[in-house]
Amino acid sequence: PGIVAAWRWALRWFPIPVALALFSCGCAVEYGMRIHRFESPEAQGGAGKGAVTFGVPTVHALVIDEWFEADPLDPDVVRFDGENQVFDIGCDIGAAERWDVMLKAGLPYVPFTVGGKYQILGQPRATAKPGNFSLAATVAPGLYAFDEYAGDRTAEGYIGSLDASVIAGYRLTDWLLAYGGPYAVYHDAFDVEIREAGETIERSGDGRQLGVHLGLRFEAKFFVAMVEVAWSDARWEGLRDDAFGLGVTIGFQW
Repeated sequence: PGIVAAWRWALRWFPIPVALALFSCGCAVEYGMRIHRFESPEAQGGAGKGAVTFGVPTVHALVIDEWFEADPLDPDVVRFDGENQVFDIGCDIGAAERWDVMLKAGLPYVPFTVGGKYQILGQPRATAKPGNFSLAATVAPGLYAFDEYAGDRTAEGYIGSLDASVIAGYRLTDWLLAYGGPYAVYHDAFDVEIREAGETIERSGDGRQLGVHLGLRFEAKFFVAMVEVAWSDARWEGLRDDAFGLGVTIGFQW
């Protein structure tokens, strides 16, 4: 409980996400759990080097109607609604030879994340040659803020996430890198309040996600593209959903 409380306190001070991930659509609360990573095991290779990508990942679509229902015990009001595709923007910026800062923002209902990557083995992208084996670890906290309404009832709050992964890769040619690995994500809804007719009701919930991904990264000077398949098992308050998808992202690097 102490760790969770500290985690929620830290997320309340999380910068930028509220501005990037706050939506009001007049419907139930929706939340997307990404199954794709689009992360290379090779760090950028130096301070200021980086890449920006624009992708279409698959997500578990969690619909939380419970926060708009009179009976919170109704098993049909919280559900996984299959898989959807969302639009994602990713940015990796080198902080040091083996350290990167990672940012991800997505539309319409995925968390904004800020994280770090450390390359444990191999050469970074700036100096990698064919035959380079690379291994990296990543950690990325995220936050999704919502403010939804249905009639005269409103629901507002946060869903935080904590993402951790290990990525291994092998550079096949100067322009082609194969990569993949496992990941785990914890999701936690907090500070959720339902307001109606002057009354306020508090809600909460949490879930977790385990998955694995495999991909190819294509590079040509300033151009970069990634094609990735991923599988994920997601759970939320006793519910379970399996997802498998193909994702693509393109962008530029420097």
